[in-house]
Amino acid sequence: MRNAKFSVIELLEDRIAPATLLSPTTVTYTDKDGDAVLIKSSKPIFISASIADSILRFDTGSVNGSNATSQQLQTIDLTFSAFGNTTGAQLRAIASDTNLMVKTLPRLGVGNGQVDVGYIKAALIDSDNLEFFDNVDLGTVNIGGDLGRIDVGDSISDLALMTLTARSLGKTTTQDPFDNGLQSNIFGGVGSIHVTGDV
Repeated sequence: MRNAKFSVIELLEDRIAPATLLSPTTVTYTDKDGDAVLIKSSKPIFISASIADSILRFDTGSVNGSNATSQQLQTIDLTFSAFGNTTGAQLRAIASDTNLMVKTLPRLGVGNGQVDVGYIKAALIDSDNLEFFDNVDLGTVNIGGDLGRIDVGDSISDLALMTLTARSLGKTTTQDPFDNGLQSNIFGGVGSIHVTGDV
């Protein structure tokens, strides 16, 4: 009887275990080292699981309501270019000037306490003509590990990025293989950049 009761509790715990999409501003996942990771936005950009899937690109899996699979966060895509002109523009308006934080949560004896993000894609770049498309400014961006690169900014006349804080910049190649290179492009001013390790 004790085992039967324990099995029922296990099933219920599996069902109500913290979902990957917790709210329109919060997503969690497990990184490759086993760290529990929190992604937090100051604006409600994760409107639904499908929108969250379009923003967050992992090496495997998706925003599917489970943190059981270890994932590498390759890209945070705020261009919404796949949604067409009208919907994409509406979603970019929501994302504009948002603050982003990606950090690990304490898990005793698991992980290395750092989380790497391959690419923050807040602008599409035509490198031949040095033009930016589907682009937004960002507020404070805080990455609790390495940030491979960032493309950001919607106007040369204002701040493209208020603050960028990371443990390193461009140290690891963790972005999508199709997003080659580690060069960042910033269209507009930057308030401050704080990197505690390598650039």
